Amino acid sequence: MTPRRGARWALVAATLLALVPGVRAGEPYAPPTGIPAAPSLDDNATPSPDDNAPPSLDDNATPSPDDNATVTGASPALDAIRRALGEKRFGTAVLLCEQLRGEQPDGALLLDARAVCARALVELGDKLYAVGSLDGARQRWEQAAALDPRLLDDPAFTARLEAGESKAGDEAAPKDEKPPRDEAPPEYVEPPVRPPDAGVRWDRGFGAGIGAGFDGVGSLLVSWMTDGTIAVDFAVGLVFPVLDIRVRWFGMQEALTPVVGLGMTTPFSDEARFGDGLDAFHNLYELGEFFHLDIGASWAPTEHLDVFAGVVFVTPVDQEHPDTVLFFPQLAAQVVWYF
Repeated sequence: MTPRRGARWALVAATLLALVPGVRAGEPYAPPTGIPAAPSLDDNATPSPDDNAPPSLDDNATPSPDDNATVTGASPALDAIRRALGEKRFGTAVLLCEQLRGEQPDGALLLDARAVCARALVELGDKLYAVGSLDGARQRWEQAAALDPRLLDDPAFTARLEAGESKAGDEAAPKDEKPPRDEAPPEYVEPPVRPPDAGVRWDRGFGAGIGAGFDGVGSLLVSWMTDGTIAVDFAVGLVFPVLDIRVRWFGMQEALTPVVGLGMTTPFSDEARFGDGLDAFHNLYELGEFFHLDIGASWAPTEHLDVFAGVVFVTPVDQEHPDTVLFFPQLAAQVVWYF
């Protein structure tokens, strides 16, 4: 560089130094006022945390149920417990938790295992409760709460504990003061409504009674009445061995009503079991089976009793018999008590 060119560069440098505020030739540079200087950090110094700064959280960390919990990552034993829970083998999961606890030096489960083992205990308690083991269920729930106290803030979990207490109180009740069983009430069956025009024979069922006349001179009978208007009778003869089946219709709902019926009588013999002077019935039963048309009246002094009297017109089935008859009249009567 020539002397002339060097002088020029010195003049330019002096001019620039004169334009920068606060800088004088031969003086050290100082930063502008109003801008705080960055603090000097010692390599061994520990920075003090800001009171308002959020705590630093590990992405794999689980919130600790207490201050003394230790955070750790997943382990094969914990994976086995999770698999047992997924397969609903809650007893196996609890046993694996106990085994994992025994492997720890101080016998305490690590943080990531507490929540999983607490869930296993809750599920096992629910299963025991479902089969009626109330003490076992409550024991498992209490163990779960000891492992993970956050469960006590869960309304569903506290409801389990309250249910266990109430059931235990029920079991402790004296035998002479048994609590009501949790059973559905018996289904209510509405009784039949009596119609306004129902008569004295309404809502009858089975009945039994005695008869006299064409059906064996004397007979025992069973009757069934429906709707207060239709009765079906089965009669067995006492003097003559005959069987009679008849259906009768009661014309009105009043206590005294006309009755019309139709039936069939089957004699098993024309010989009387006992008694003399019954030639008319002997000749009738000698003709064999016969149909009969009943016309008469029935009187019901009470809701259970019915008394019938009338005329029965008999017609044998065998019309080829030389002594056959057609609508031959016979007197008939019967008394029936309905239950």
